[in-house]
Amino acid sequence: MNREALELMRARILTIVSGVVRGRWCVLLSVLVLLGSLSAAVATGRTAPARHYEPLSIRAKRLPATGVATPVMDGGRALTPSDLKAAYAIPDSTVSTTVAVVDAFGDSAVESNLATYRSTFGLPACTRATGCLTVVNGTGGTNLPRDDDGWAAETDLDVQMISAVCPSCHILLVEAADDGAGLDSAVAYAATHADYVSLSWGAPESSDYPNDVIPELATPGKVFSVAAGDEGYGGDSPGYPATDPNVVAVGGTSLTYAGGRWTDSVWNELEVDGGATGSGCSRHEAQPVWQSSVAAITAVCGKRLDNDLAIVGDPETGVANYTDGTWYLAGGTSAGAPMIAALYAIADKGMRPSSTVGAAQVAYQHPDAFRDVSSGADGYCSSTLICTAGTGYDGPSGLGVPDGVAGLSAPGTVPATQPQSPNRPPAPPRTSAVAYSRSASTITYGRSVTFGGAVTDLASHARLTGVSVQLQARAASGWRTIRTVRASGSGTVRAALKPTRGTTYRWYLPASSAAGVRHAAAASAAFGVKVKIAKGRTRLVGKVRAGHRLRVTMSGWGPHGVRYRFAWYVGSKRLAAGGRGLTLRKAWRGKRITVRVTARAAGLQTVSTQIRTRSVRN
Repeated sequence: MNREALELMRARILTIVSGVVRGRWCVLLSVLVLLGSLSAAVATGRTAPARHYEPLSIRAKRLPATGVATPVMDGGRALTPSDLKAAYAIPDSTVSTTVAVVDAFGDSAVESNLATYRSTFGLPACTRATGCLTVVNGTGGTNLPRDDDGWAAETDLDVQMISAVCPSCHILLVEAADDGAGLDSAVAYAATHADYVSLSWGAPESSDYPNDVIPELATPGKVFSVAAGDEGYGGDSPGYPATDPNVVAVGGTSLTYAGGRWTDSVWNELEVDGGATGSGCSRHEAQPVWQSSVAAITAVCGKRLDNDLAIVGDPETGVANYTDGTWYLAGGTSAGAPMIAALYAIADKGMRPSSTVGAAQVAYQHPDAFRDVSSGADGYCSSTLICTAGTGYDGPSGLGVPDGVAGLSAPGTVPATQPQSPNRPPAPPRTSAVAYSRSASTITYGRSVTFGGAVTDLASHARLTGVSVQLQARAASGWRTIRTVRASGSGTVRAALKPTRGTTYRWYLPASSAAGVRHAAAASAAFGVKVKIAKGRTRLVGKVRAGHRLRVTMSGWGPHGVRYRFAWYVGSKRLAAGGRGLTLRKAWRGKRITVRVTARAAGLQTVSTQIRTRSVRN
């Protein structure tokens, strides 16, 4: 925390002191002690480095404007508000409660982009003029910060996802002056003007600021919905503020529609240059009481464990998003944070009580109100529960995804029961986790690579033996089985291949029976193997004399059909000539000739080599 941030926190605490209830002198004394500590830190200059947050939205690809309003249920490409309503059993609502979004820097086009989004999907207008949309700076003023393209894209996604889930909700956009201490102060403003706040940004925990927290996140009766991050299992460095024990940490899923039913799995595309939902055990944040009462959590993590809930975040199965004059297929856990905040607003009907019962705690009191996510993983960890989905609570998906809003309501605000959505499947068979390994991520054409895997029963945590596991390759039409291997006595599988092109693979366990117990189908995370062109022998033939011709000869390169490109240099100067041969000139006397050969082929990594001659003679 830098000097300016300390001064800002001291000012915020003084504001809090002014509102302390008469008679609570112990609270006042504690605050005054903290003020003294902060003053000393400012005076001595002994401060930690400033924390900088990053937006967590991901745009997968551009979408044509034609057909963007078509739901995925009807063959569309990106999730529309009607898709989200069907997938998560979102009830109709007329609540006009305010949901706040806190982001850094400005987005001068936010209102016009929101208008395009809402009109495209038939949602009522939400403008500054009608009071539905309010945009202020980090302290509530009207002097807005400068625009920033990256943060503006985040802001557009946030306000549009609130609109998708709760079209009648009002939106308060608080634009911080910077991506550090300014965001902290913007949260303070949002917490005093809205009961539901979405934070779609974060930074890894660090020993530089183990106690550098945003105090307003502990405000009773408020819902802070926070994106968990897009880089997979966080190891010993998960993201703050998602690890704060007072927030609802939101993970991301891949959402698919087939056979009239929506299905969520853990989002993980890291092996194919994508992202993955964050999760992890905090190094610094205390474990909240509602997690300490869950034996499965305390067995693997003694601190705050992310996540609490999940919702679609995979940009490949993502939402329609309009920003920078273009429609995008978008995602990231930052798409989920505003959706969960809006769902809490619907559940509470805009009447959230000032209660000591935290928003996340409410969800843990009703775990059966959520649809379990039981397949997928967001990384590799020593404890399966922290990074692999299974029956019940797990790190990547928390308690599961929303199935209506019954599990999100504060006590007494909605009926205790709600009809289940058609997306909730019957009680599943026992589930398994399929892990993978590989001998290399990049190989040379013609060489072999060995793939390994292991199959674990998530109920007993024992390895499955004797089951048939398929090694599948991704094709244009979907996954194609190329090898079937029976798990060994240790529950592992192995297969060696000679890939001819860069390909994405996975291990897949079909629905099967082992030792008389039926197991559901399961798949490992996708993993890629890159293949580079095999270099052969390259020679320069000919005399290095003026008037003579040099020619490149090549042998042993692979595969057949490789295209070659030749670049000739005299000294350090590149020549216009680009063929296999070069006739030497008298003007080049005393200079060395270099030829650089680059080989390319579809689906293979490009390789190059170069040869240099002695000096040209007459």
